[in-house]
Amino acid sequence: MIRKDIPGTLGRAYIQEIVDKHGIGVWLGTPKRDIKVVCGGRDDLAGKIVLAKLDRKYALTGPYYGNFITSVAPDNFASLYPEEYILCGAWDKQYQAGEFPTLREINKLFDPGSIPVVLMLEADSTDKKGRYVIVHKVEGDRRYWRTESLRECIYKVLPKPKRATRVILTENQLFEVVYAIMREKIKPIVMESLITHT
Repeated sequence: MIRKDIPGTLGRAYIQEIVDKHGIGVWLGTPKRDIKVVCGGRDDLAGKIVLAKLDRKYALTGPYYGNFITSVAPDNFASLYPEEYILCGAWDKQYQAGEFPTLREINKLFDPGSIPVVLMLEADSTDKKGRYVIVHKVEGDRRYWRTESLRECIYKVLPKPKRATRVILTENQLFEVVYAIMREKIKPIVMESLITHT
């Protein structure tokens, strides 16, 4: 039986052109279909194959909608279902206006799609300090400090993969985050910025 891609699936997409900050192209998964991918300011993605995440809300007919994740898209990359990966990235404090980043600010730098929760690791965080969760609330995003191991955070703090995309950001411990995810037999996917640096 051929496995069909579902909302939240991470896979390869060919971006033919960029129109109004969206890549217009073809989803290379199953089934192949036209796709419109949010690409932010990344005009350099035209003519490239990228990894994109199928948006959780997409039409059954017409083009897929997706989110650009990274331009690193190996030829042998097999699509991943939501429970098979966790997105991670390096956060730069210059992109936050306040004491902690908001989900809106995170979505300006990266585009993991609609995210209700993000695990954030401050510089040199440990199980005892420097880890918090940003949670979307109607009255504004809130920060809650955590004192669990990364493994515990993956299972206790991040949302269930079928409900929302799992995201971990760090100021300076990306290698440790990637390794912690891999130890759980989950694929760490490092997100790339939507902002073109000149």
